[in-house]
Amino acid sequence: MITQNCFPDFITVCSAGAGTDTELLKFADGVGMSFEPVHIFVNKMLVRFMIKDKFQIICSDKLIFGYSILRATALGAYICNSARRYVF
Repeated sequence: MITQNCFPDFITVCSAGAGTDTELLKFADGVGMSFEPVHIFVNKMLVRFMIKDKFQIICSDKLIFGYSILRATALGAYICNSARRYVF
């Protein structure tokens, strides 16, 4: 991306908590990283390569409460996707 100066409009970062819940539990437990480390890593890499301002980061996870969305934006997300909400 840097050498060709060609950047996408956005990157969607999907952490381990944003699965479809149809995968096998044994498989799901051993794959992916949790929410915070994923977004911290992506944000640090974009800042390190000085391309943070080239595109937006979209967060995709089980964002159930407003606090989760606030936390995602504090970690660098521009938009938050939440495909489901638990029924209480």
